[in-house]
Amino acid sequence: MMIPKQLFTNVNEIPIVIAIDGFCGSGKTTLANWLQHYLEKNSISCNVISMDDFFLPLELRTKERLEQPGGNIHYERFLNQVLLPLKQLNEDCISHFSYYPFECSHMGFSSSPTIIHKKMVTIIEGVYCMRPEFRSFYDYTIFMTISEELQKERIMARNGSVMFHKFESTWIPMEHLYFDYYKIPNCCNQVICGNFELSTLEDRALFL
Repeated sequence: MMIPKQLFTNVNEIPIVIAIDGFCGSGKTTLANWLQHYLEKNSISCNVISMDDFFLPLELRTKERLEQPGGNIHYERFLNQVLLPLKQLNEDCISHFSYYPFECSHMGFSSSPTIIHKKMVTIIEGVYCMRPEFRSFYDYTIFMTISEELQKERIMARNGSVMFHKFESTWIPMEHLYFDYYKIPNCCNQVICGNFELSTLEDRALFL
């Protein structure tokens, strides 16, 4: 599991955007947070933006929408409220931007905005972040895989058995439809197997 060090050579002059897509439970969030910690420890500022903040509101969850490959995300809002402003931010056209995360706990938007300021690296993490209309905004892309057995184990530990059945019957098949339709692993710069023990991530050689 190695990311080229030269990716970060000129981030003081030209900020970069990294995308991490992949199977649920494969370690996307853990890798993004570890990267943020590692980079900031080495004086490279870093934002992390989660695709979980852009789940579909209930009124958009129509049968037609959910049958679209990659339709299970509010991709219009993510493009307009994150990727386009992020490009302006990194080009010094604006000083910051903000968006209101969607919160599944009450199926509505947060009352507090997330405010994004310019940093040397921005990591976008979460399934559906490699939709075709997003890819031109990224400088480096990662796809994370995981075995079915470990995926089940992690989801059960994180979400419980009742929610696992929802993942198994609905969300995992929708992810697979998106991955297969758009050939997402083939579109990424790197494929990482998430079967490693996440607690030992800090001990691993991460960079080429």
